[in-house]
This record gives sequence, C-alpha cells and structure tokens, in this order.
Amino acid sequence: MSNTLLKAKSQIINYLNQSLLATVNILSDGKPKSIMTVFGNDKDGCIYICVRKHSSIVKMLHLNPDVSLLISREEDILEDISALTVEGKAEIIDAVNSESNMIAYDILNKKSPVIGKIPDSDQISEYRIIKIQPAEIIFQNYGKYLDKIQPVILKKKL
Repeated sequence: MSNTLLKAKSQIINYLNQSLLATVNILSDGKPKSIMTVFGNDKDGCIYICVRKHSSIVKMLHLNPDVSLLISREEDILEDISALTVEGKAEIIDAVNSESNMIAYDILNKKSPVIGKIPDSDQISEYRIIKIQPAEIIFQNYGKYLDKIQPVILKKKL
C-alpha cells in the first residue's frame, strides 16, 4: 500500500474512532429508510452496530444488505466540518455467543458501555450485531472542498 493510501486509511480510521453516531440508510420497498445509531469500527474500517433482533432494520437487511452510512460531526464553522460516507454490505451476526459477536461488543463498548454490557446480561438473545463491510469510503472536508481539493476515496472489493 502506498504512503498516500496508508495516510488516507489512517485519517479515516482516526475519524471513525473519534465519531459516535452514524446515519444508516437502507432501501426498503424502493423507499429509503434511515436510522441514527451509535457505531463502532475496527482497524480495517468495518462498522458495527447493535439493534434489537425484531427491529425493522433486521427485516430490511434480510431483503437487501446494501447500505450507506453518513458519519459527520458538527463544528463551529462550515470549513471545519468533515463527513464520511460509507457504502457497503451489511451482515447480520445471528450467532449471539460467537467470537465475532463478542469482538463487536468489545468494539462497541468503547463508545457505549451500556451496549458493551449486553453480552453479560440475560438480554443478549434479544439483540443482533450488524457488521458493515465497506465497498467505498469517501472522506470529505468542507473547507478543502471549498478550496476545490478532491475528497479522499478508498474502494475495496467485497
């Protein structure tokens, strides 16, 4: 991986680590649906969210695993605002006691100790972890955009 790509990946992972909320967008019956949720991420940029197993998002993802996410943070002025858009495929982890599920809860615990405690409760079977594998990540800083500097774009084959 080139130095430019390593720097871009590092910048994106740092932004993910410092952000708390994501808006997840899914197409359902041809109409866009959105939810805002706490997310966690690993060092490779995979995104993890936790939802109730009977929630509408689980039902929608069974029909269409393609998702997009918007992660942004408010700042005092427009030129300081950055945003990250992720497009990818969602996978529902149904094995509640699996190693991958426990890793996801550890990741989510960094941003929400309440979610991180779910595996230790009698409620674990009521929740599902959703792992989103990015196909494309676009990182845009609005100050740079106004200066006509192109966004950082990373693409991965799924």
